[in-house]
Amino acid sequence: METDQRLAEFEQSVSELLLDVEKAYWTLYLSYRQLDTVIAGRDAALQTWRQVRAKYEVGGRGGSAQEEAQSRQQYLAFRAAVEQALSSLYKAENNLRYLMGLAATDGRLIRPKDEPTRARVEFDFHDVHAEALIRNPLLRREKWRVKKAELELIAAKNYLLPKLDMFGFYRWNGLGHDLLDPDNSRSNAYGSLTSGDYQDWQLGMELQVPIGFRKELAAVRNAQLNLARERAILQEQELEISHQVAWVLREIDEYYTLAQTNYNRTVAAENEVRAVTAMYDAGTATLDLLLNAQQRRAEAEIQYYQSITKYMFAISHLHFRKGSLLEYNGVYLTEGPWPQKAYFDALRRARARDAGIYLNYGMTNPPVFSRGAYDLHAGRHETEEVPIETLQEETPRNLREDGLPIDILPSPPPDETSTPDNTTTTGLQQNSTVVENRPVNHSKDGGKPASSGWESTTGGGSSTSATKQDQLVALASHVSVMSQSSSARSQPLSSNSNKTRNTEAPHPSSAKSETPVVSSAANQAAETSGWRARR
Repeated sequence: METDQRLAEFEQSVSELLLDVEKAYWTLYLSYRQLDTVIAGRDAALQTWRQVRAKYEVGGRGGSAQEEAQSRQQYLAFRAAVEQALSSLYKAENNLRYLMGLAATDGRLIRPKDEPTRARVEFDFHDVHAEALIRNPLLRREKWRVKKAELELIAAKNYLLPKLDMFGFYRWNGLGHDLLDPDNSRSNAYGSLTSGDYQDWQLGMELQVPIGFRKELAAVRNAQLNLARERAILQEQELEISHQVAWVLREIDEYYTLAQTNYNRTVAAENEVRAVTAMYDAGTATLDLLLNAQQRRAEAEIQYYQSITKYMFAISHLHFRKGSLLEYNGVYLTEGPWPQKAYFDALRRARARDAGIYLNYGMTNPPVFSRGAYDLHAGRHETEEVPIETLQEETPRNLREDGLPIDILPSPPPDETSTPDNTTTTGLQQNSTVVENRPVNHSKDGGKPASSGWESTTGGGSSTSATKQDQLVALASHVSVMSQSSSARSQPLSSNSNKTRNTEAPHPSSAKSETPVVSSAANQAAETSGWRARR
């Protein structure tokens, strides 16, 4: 924050220097124009004085002593003006050299190349005012000061909160009369330190709550007053900027109007000099009319160049007030290379920040709750691709060698058409399965499944059909069974297209040591309830 303030102050200093250079440039331009004007007036007065002097020497009409002295005085006045204008030109050129960092004299004379614009430049007050409130370096610096005062107020308020610290340490102590013992005894300090006989540790918490908060409340009040002062200064500066912008806009219109008027005045003065000169040559006008006309022509031309120069001053001043003078003159601020030590420190601090845990206390948006479609290939990363040729050679883990799924859920009760062996079969159109008899731990009451797990039993129809069906539906709708396959979706027994990962299918005889998988009937119930089999 201090760096931003210093940058704003540096930009303000550069803008002020650039404004001074531009003013010195146009001042030098005006000095050249004034010198040219008074030189033209001096030459005209010199020519008139020579004519009157010639008439005075021959005693002709219009060659009296009074007229000769009057014309000579006019010439000397213009000559003094030329000498004064030349001196002012040297001073203006020296001032420009100083601002540009050049030597006072090097045998050359600087002459401006650019001409001031004669076009009318119009600005909208609201646009210029809004830009000045945003880009003016002084306002930006004061805004940083306001921000600093706000943070100081927050820091002062934090001291009103209780302070709870947790501390702890573990220490090895070395005790002895000597630091080292040449006899390699443990009676010295280093010996007792390395022996570990004198160790202590401390772990605790410390809570600090000031009583009365007099010092803390005084600091908060001081921070509040500082913040109010900075805000008042910012408000006053914004008001001053608005008045300065309005003042400069009025000056632009004023000097442009004056430049137009003085230009017309210059044209009129030139016409007057021509007319009076013709009348004087014809003998119908006196000498004083001619001399006055020449004087007014020089004054009108000087006033015109002063107006057009002030017009350029006003345009530059407006860009300075709204903070765009650097871009207006093609000057841009950039940051140069830093020392190598600065890059080293920055890299070390960046590594220290990366090693920590970032806690975003200023989160305003909810975190990402969806990362796209979920990869159903269990055990594989979402971005890992599964080769197609490998999938075609894989053996399903949830199917037996004959292509029938292995079920761990209790089968429905046998109907009247059940086979005499220990296998219950139903129609394939209902997506039923063939369930093998697998050893389980039963409770003592009638072969009901124990509470430790569900296993399918064959044969016995001691349990009622309604009870087992309710248990099957309840289990399939509330439990998510972890599977080794990518998906255990229900398929007809005649279809062998449901391939999973490249794992070897277990033998039915070793099913008790394998991970249970969901049968196709359970998968249908799971899909209905919104669950899918996954690892």
